[in-house]
Amino acid sequence: MHPLVGIKKYGLRMLKSWLRNKWIARDLGCRTDFWNVFKQHRTDTLFILGSAASINNYTEKEWNKINKGTTIGLGFWTLHDYVPDIYCFELWDTSPLPHNLNIREDDYRNTKILIKDLDNLSSINLKNHIEKIPVSLRKNTFLSLDFDYPLDTINDLKKYLNTINLLGFFNNKRFPIPRKIGTIFYVIALATKLGYKKIVLCGVDLNNPECFFDKDRSVIIEKGLVAPKPITADKHKTFDPDKVNFTIDQALYTFRETILNKKNIELYVAKTNSALYPKLPVYFSNDE
Repeated sequence: MHPLVGIKKYGLRMLKSWLRNKWIARDLGCRTDFWNVFKQHRTDTLFILGSAASINNYTEKEWNKINKGTTIGLGFWTLHDYVPDIYCFELWDTSPLPHNLNIREDDYRNTKILIKDLDNLSSINLKNHIEKIPVSLRKNTFLSLDFDYPLDTINDLKKYLNTINLLGFFNNKRFPIPRKIGTIFYVIALATKLGYKKIVLCGVDLNNPECFFDKDRSVIIEKGLVAPKPITADKHKTFDPDKVNFTIDQALYTFRETILNKKNIELYVAKTNSALYPKLPVYFSNDE
């Protein structure tokens, strides 16, 4: 299917999602102007905080540097003590993430909350999830408009990105955000749209299934938080070519080549122990 044909088809789906989101946001006190999620947190550098175990090894100097930029925590980031500027996650039917926000309510009062992948949920399930988010946090909760266009090969992704770039998807803030192979891709696409010049991937190891919260799960249990079950695979599922059409590293390199380089946006990995190094340059030097 040609990208233009598919985009037209998905346009109707996005319109329905947008109308549904507006209705639910009005009813439950959330927001749909997702392009404003970074407002008041503008620097030229965005630090994307993933859940890999390497997060536990960051030095005080590195955290101080991270804190000077804009920070966005992903997924189960609420299990970490550091409170980011933005917290982004996707919902699924049995997601415990709204529950974790209840436990961290006081900590996250000044954090923008961005929820993606909403088109995969029924209206009833979406409302049920949002109703679990504390009312005090809903005024800073943004419902994203995004879509996952079906692609079979990495070459298909390249053609698709070129097409939506020509259509202005990365210039018009109100256009839906393309997502592919996980939340990292989505956040990079959103950051590109909003004009960040440097994007740093922290805790995105991919070659190690261990997460930062695996170090001591008893602390999480004591706080009443919910963590996912330990991963038994030897690598992240998005990095396994047997489970996806193309892997997250291929997708990120293609996005850099197709979009980021044309916009003079630099993409870094924080540490050398990530599987994305050395194809992505390292942000923190060894003496930090």
